[in-house]
Amino acid sequence: EVCHVAEPAGQGRCELALPIAGPMLWSSETPTLYTLVVGLEDEREYRALPVGFRSISIARRALLINGHRTFIKGVNRHEHDEFTAKTISVESMVQDIRLMKQHNFNAVRCSHYPNDPRWYELCDRYGLYVMDEANIEVHANYDTLCRDPLWSASFLERVQRMVLRHFNHPSIIAWSLGNEAGYGSNQDACAAWVRRVDPCRALHYEGGSRAEWAQEPHTLDSLTRGKHVTDFVCPMYPPLDLIEAWDRIESDEYRPLIMSEYSHSMGNSNGGLSDYWKIIKASRGIQGGFIWDWVDQGIRAKADGSVAGLAPEEGHESESGKAWRYGGDFNDTPTDFDFCINGLVLPDRSLKPVMGECLKVHQPIQFESTHPSSGKFTMVNEYDYLSTDHLECTYEILNETEGVVLKESLAIPSIQPGGRWEFTIDLPAALQKLPERTVGQSFILFACRLKADTAWASAGQLVAWQQFPITPRTSQRPIFDVPAHKQQVDGGGWKIQTDAYEAHVNEEGLLAGLRFDGKSEIFDSPLTVSLYRCPTENDGMKTLFHQKWARDDRDYYQEGKVIGVWEEAKLDAVSVDLLSQTGDATSLLSVHTIRNGKGESLGSLEQTLTFGQQHVYADWKFELNDRASEYPRVGMRCEVPASWSRIKYFGLGPEENYPDRCAGSRMGEFALAVDELYVPYIVPQDHGVRTKVRRLDLFDGQEGGVRIASDQDWAFSLHQYSIAELWKKWHADELERSTTNHLYLDAAVRGVGTATCGPDTFE
Repeated sequence: EVCHVAEPAGQGRCELALPIAGPMLWSSETPTLYTLVVGLEDEREYRALPVGFRSISIARRALLINGHRTFIKGVNRHEHDEFTAKTISVESMVQDIRLMKQHNFNAVRCSHYPNDPRWYELCDRYGLYVMDEANIEVHANYDTLCRDPLWSASFLERVQRMVLRHFNHPSIIAWSLGNEAGYGSNQDACAAWVRRVDPCRALHYEGGSRAEWAQEPHTLDSLTRGKHVTDFVCPMYPPLDLIEAWDRIESDEYRPLIMSEYSHSMGNSNGGLSDYWKIIKASRGIQGGFIWDWVDQGIRAKADGSVAGLAPEEGHESESGKAWRYGGDFNDTPTDFDFCINGLVLPDRSLKPVMGECLKVHQPIQFESTHPSSGKFTMVNEYDYLSTDHLECTYEILNETEGVVLKESLAIPSIQPGGRWEFTIDLPAALQKLPERTVGQSFILFACRLKADTAWASAGQLVAWQQFPITPRTSQRPIFDVPAHKQQVDGGGWKIQTDAYEAHVNEEGLLAGLRFDGKSEIFDSPLTVSLYRCPTENDGMKTLFHQKWARDDRDYYQEGKVIGVWEEAKLDAVSVDLLSQTGDATSLLSVHTIRNGKGESLGSLEQTLTFGQQHVYADWKFELNDRASEYPRVGMRCEVPASWSRIKYFGLGPEENYPDRCAGSRMGEFALAVDELYVPYIVPQDHGVRTKVRRLDLFDGQEGGVRIASDQDWAFSLHQYSIAELWKKWHADELERSTTNHLYLDAAVRGVGTATCGPDTFE
């Protein structure tokens, strides 16, 4: 189509109208672009511009994109490079977009400033919804600058420059008036200008819904405010009960709730992410949000810690991690230390374990079944625009003891957006492939992958998955074999020796030695009580914690954190005292008092050890008091020789998972080395836990092994670094390995929450 327009000489602006019949619409799933060519009649100059067609509207508590209520599966992104800081290459931008889309993100907020112009071009091309944000942020004068007429021009100019520069990008669905800058007449003026110049996009400003128009927590009342400056109810880090209550209220509210920031990703974090998405999916007006944030803003350093003039090949790396530095490492004061180390990916874009959780909670295909054992399932297409034609699906049958016994393709029809397909798997036939008298639970795992290469991923990229148990759980506890007799040894303690193993119980009643089949000793220290972990950043930032106690006052980021509770209760120095010991020829019942580092009682441990010819049976019963209001873990720990460095387990995996961050993990058997259990968080902290464990096999270098199993779900971790070392060091690359490995067997572990900036654990 060609459109002509004539303007009087000397005019600097003209308008052209060109009606387009039935264009293909732009969306994050279908980023269709057209090329607009504008030229002068004398053919002296032409300009080409990619354009997309899409509509944005707000109605009935919904953000509608092309008429679809679209969930915002978003993330906040700072521009950052580990070597060049705020100077970003196109290659880095593309890498970010590809990783986001590979993990089912569909939106990004440019926090907290307009980005490199090339970023928007790439989002147009690859398909990401963008919330563009003006470079306005105020803290020291939060309540004054937003109302001061002397600053009105500065506020408006920043918003105007952003809108006029980026106006033609279809990926931009909303303009944001800034971040944490109070709310007053200056934002009102900005909003009025934007609504007049661009009525076709949504407007966002989180500060409009703050209580008292200040940096106070959001309330149900405050969430009703700010309609002039924001088309979204857009709280930061809201607790679940607040947004659930908002969704239940009957009112004339027409705006959707989209969290501008949530699920703060500092260190080992993002607990409760799946809880948010359960509420979002079940709500009438909660439409998603933007996780904080994308990348750890660490700067790569040389071995001596310097960063000036650093070439990539000069970046230091030890066996425990790369040398990334943060606030306070550059003689900068005052500082918030590592408060910018809060991304889903490391500075080099290595993935943190949480990314599997993001893929799962955002996935566009769901599988449902009310009775999985019947073999009846439903596949649900939650795409807004795409059918399932670009996907291929497989399923596999996994048995707890036999492994994967069947893997088949699943021929799926063309399921249209919003459609459902019911199908049946012949489970009796599949389970016949198991050997006779097979024990252990069986599961079915569905997986959807890309059929062909796309701009953002290669063929075979995982898009969605779901696992169901299809048989009941059965006992895996070995049937008690022929009893073995214990012998008392000089100096106290007991010795048990059979053809299969040799065990030693020390004078404190603790299992202190175990050797199977004449192989190397398993224990380098007695198996004793463990109630502590190296605090995560959500438990309390260690950098600020050390300062807090040195100053003997309360730091803002430490108030109410459990790190203070644990420090006060001295959980890092727990010991046990033997109270009593009874038993018969083949068993030993010991009762212990558990004491903290101050010598105060924390409760008791009742331990029963029973010895068979092939197995050692252990039962531990904990009774803890309220000297600590909560505990990071409850279990047993020991040191094992460094040669015991390979494991195989059945439980949730393969990545690290915690009770409140395990939706992205599946049941299976996983074999890993101790190096692979380590997660190089920039600030060392607890890591590497696996939950819902059924059994753990631990191997030494001579192929000898020991199995630890229980009828109850439990958790384990195996570390190369002691808790003391993880706590003492402030950078991953500074860690020094222990001469032994540290094994933790837990009946319960604390989740990770998001308490550095947001709710703590929900359980």
